[in-house]
Amino acid sequence: MERCRCPAPTATFYPVVSCKGASRPTITQASPCSEVFMLDHYRDARYHDGGRGECVGGVRRFDCYGLVRAVRAEQFGLATLPCYAGVATTDARRVSRSLVEVRDGLQPCEAQAGAMALCYTGALALHCAVLVAVGGRLGALECTVDQHVRWQPLRQFCRDFSRVEFYT
Repeated sequence: MERCRCPAPTATFYPVVSCKGASRPTITQASPCSEVFMLDHYRDARYHDGGRGECVGGVRRFDCYGLVRAVRAEQFGLATLPCYAGVATTDARRVSRSLVEVRDGLQPCEAQAGAMALCYTGALALHCAVLVAVGGRLGALECTVDQHVRWQPLRQFCRDFSRVEFYT
């Protein structure tokens, strides 16, 4: 596992991450933010293979795992997941092995806000998302090549995969 220089929040409150005029996100302590603010905060992010939240031109870049890693730590105050820099999404077996390693360090749970959704296509874990409640409705916040960052209701999200498991 490669180490990277991804920022790790240390605040006990939900941090606010800003990219304005910075090459790296800056994290400041703030009071808990609303779910709408949180979604707006990540909506402008763009997909980038191996992205872990780096700022480029004022826009944060993520892949699916990078978004899960950032949202769980920044918005839910959960332990920062390993970085896994250098795992190319084009290497399906390596992606699956890496996601299974992350899974093995977490606890299985029911679908709940802050949980990582581990998504299988056949026998391989090839995608992940983080669960976020909006208006009392649980859904998946994900980052994809085609859609960038989007939220969709959990039932709709799960239809795209042969199996979805939840971990916190």
